[in-house]
Amino acid sequence: MSPHATGLHGAGTDATYATAGFGAAARRGTRPAVVVVDLTVGFTDPALPTGSELSEVVAATSTLVGAARTLDAPVVWTTIAYTPAELDTLPWLVKAPGMRSLVEGSPPSASTPGSTSAAPTTP
Repeated sequence: MSPHATGLHGAGTDATYATAGFGAAARRGTRPAVVVVDLTVGFTDPALPTGSELSEVVAATSTLVGAARTLDAPVVWTTIAYTPAELDTLPWLVKAPGMRSLVEGSPPSASTPGSTSAAPTTP
């Protein structure tokens, strides 16, 4: 993401963030980790309702995960998947019906091929 000429996110957004207190420095721990969020087929396959063309993101993530593993840093993977019982009961899935493809154990809820330099150590 490139910064706007009027600030990092644009003057209006930067002002909103400043008012909300976003952007302050955060303490860093002594043992970094990588957290990979929702890098599943359901979000990286443009043929799926929730998917996009993210091959550059997948490649960059693979490089980052490989570097983290070389340093023995933890790598944590998060995914979103619904149980069959949730498909007809969650209001979110009425609002965002494309998310219904993300069923536990389904191909769309699986990790994106190529996003890892080896199998995830933490599902």
